[in-house]
Amino acid sequence: MPAVQTITKELYNPYRHQQAVHESKAKVKMLAWPAGSGKDICAIAEAVIRFYELIEIWSARPPEMDPKYMIWAVAPTQKLAEQLWTDIKNYFPREFWAGSNPVVDSKGAQQLRLRGVNPDDKALIKVRSTHNADYRTELVSDPVDFVLMTEAGLIPNDAWSLLQIRLMRPGRIKHSGACLDGTPWGMTNPADPMEDHWQWAMVKNGRNPAVFDFLQSWYWYEDKYKPEFLDPEFGVLDHPILSLTAEGRAEIERQRTNPDMSPREFERSVLGKFLTAVSGRPVTPDFNAGMFVFDNKYDPKSTLYRLWDFGRHYPAVMFFQLTRNNVWEVLREFVPVKQDLTDEMLAKLIVEFTARALPNLDSDKLRDLGDFEANQEGDQRKESTTQMLENNYGIILETEPTKPGDEALAIDTINGRLAYSGGGVSIRINPRCTMTIKCFEGEWKFLVKKVNDAEKIFEAVAEIHPYIDIWDCFKYFVVNVIKPETEDRRRENKARKSKLVKQIDPMTGQEVYV
Repeated sequence: MPAVQTITKELYNPYRHQQAVHESKAKVKMLAWPAGSGKDICAIAEAVIRFYELIEIWSARPPEMDPKYMIWAVAPTQKLAEQLWTDIKNYFPREFWAGSNPVVDSKGAQQLRLRGVNPDDKALIKVRSTHNADYRTELVSDPVDFVLMTEAGLIPNDAWSLLQIRLMRPGRIKHSGACLDGTPWGMTNPADPMEDHWQWAMVKNGRNPAVFDFLQSWYWYEDKYKPEFLDPEFGVLDHPILSLTAEGRAEIERQRTNPDMSPREFERSVLGKFLTAVSGRPVTPDFNAGMFVFDNKYDPKSTLYRLWDFGRHYPAVMFFQLTRNNVWEVLREFVPVKQDLTDEMLAKLIVEFTARALPNLDSDKLRDLGDFEANQEGDQRKESTTQMLENNYGIILETEPTKPGDEALAIDTINGRLAYSGGGVSIRINPRCTMTIKCFEGEWKFLVKKVNDAEKIFEAVAEIHPYIDIWDCFKYFVVNVIKPETEDRRRENKARKSKLVKQIDPMTGQEVYV
């Protein structure tokens, strides 16, 4: 029989992130890595290593233990099960199954008989998918020594629960183990958005050193910042394998800007990031692009509302007007996707964008409204964002605290306009506002949960993405423009703006407002 080192060299030469898994003494190992990071091969190699290390032990088990050693390999679909089966045959050393023909049993599970020390040793690998409803019966039919699982995020929680119980069988529990892998999916349970997904719960628990003897997890999105995974030339590696070559890094950047791959899918598949669920009902179910998208024009005679949301990663600025017929005209959007901008950088870009997009703008008819948190002082300066906008760019940002119920008010107001047809279309979105259109087409959703047989709406706290900030701009428009009690404050801010005078700062040479 080949030594573990020989198996590793001949069939599988592990990268640093894979070697860390094999060096761990944990009983259960969870690999939450991006696509193309070698997680399946790593898990199979872990099964080979464990199988080989225990040959002397399981071969000595009594003949009535049938099989003496059992490996269950589980996938969420039949196609993935077949791929896992192919990988097992390619990477599980042939010395262990020479003379044994792979078979498919009556229930569709692939089986492979393995050799031990003696000819009559009964070791077995079974590969099974959970796509059929009877998988529960199949998984509890055999005791198990090692569980190999691919795409854990797509496998039901009860499948792992059943197998975990089988791993605790007397006579097997001392040496049993598991290696589960999967590109991260959601943080929340699809059946109940208020609960953690079991894969995410395992990842969190497995990063606690106090439980490493039983469970340890490797979460690439976080691990890549650890010193042992930093590359001396490139620093932080976005992907554990692709980042190691020039061709791979170019592919990462191509996928980052690929119009056919959403930012959400890029973060999940390429960066290996767990995302919170955007599940439930679309916020705007009555939106139809064919009805509400128009090539509208800016009217210099009407007030222009510039709505600001200073998001963590995706700030958004929206440009609105109200027509005499009370139609909302959404004219432009500024959503710098994948750019972490400071508030001052955003302000500079917006001033330039406004001059370019609306060259005939009447500044006296411009009103800026936005996030109340802009009144807080920034981390790197003593002035607030609101003060910075006023002092450096002459922008008077009107803010209104978001109160309980404002989210529901915005939803009701917008959906009321989308559903209203008696007086014609009441929201018109310019086709240049592509992110806004996607947001309204269903990218932004809210959660619905049954509470005492009644539906309760929760604001969708989804992963950081541009649709949150776009929606917040609409919310500020409803709260600050549509609500009538803000008229006194509007007059006050207009008076403040009229008193501003532009000067050149002699220290910096920049234009400032005083």
